[in-house]
Amino acid sequence: MVGWVPAKDVDEIDRLGLNDIFCLPGRLKEADCKTYFNESDLFISIDGKGEKDLNYPSKLLKYFYFRKPILGLTLHNSVAAEELERSGNYHVNENDIDAIAAFLEKAFFDYKSLLGFDDNYYLKFSPESVIKSYKNIIDQLLM
Repeated sequence: MVGWVPAKDVDEIDRLGLNDIFCLPGRLKEADCKTYFNESDLFISIDGKGEKDLNYPSKLLKYFYFRKPILGLTLHNSVAAEELERSGNYHVNENDIDAIAAFLEKAFFDYKSLLGFDDNYYLKFSPESVIKSYKNIIDQLLM
């Protein structure tokens, strides 16, 4: 779990003896994150409240790039939920403990079943693709 992890979560991991499953390096510099991203089997993206705007969920874009299964703990109708659905990844309501547990069970016992996502989805956010999208919007406005 790269980044800030609430103390109650760290305590729960310790209490349940899950230290061999969860790695908690804390906040890292960008370059140091790549090692963890490459070694991870899956990503969990925790969505926050926000509007659709230029501050897109940037960590989710990084997760797409590393081409691993993603579970999004999302808010209803969020940008992250929409993109996870479009990419063939998973998203559940942030409070749906049963759905989170079902995903984690698949991850532990049937990991291959999580690999049906579009692993080239990150290309949607490449500079070339974004430029093409902006050009199409501008062309439509000029018509």
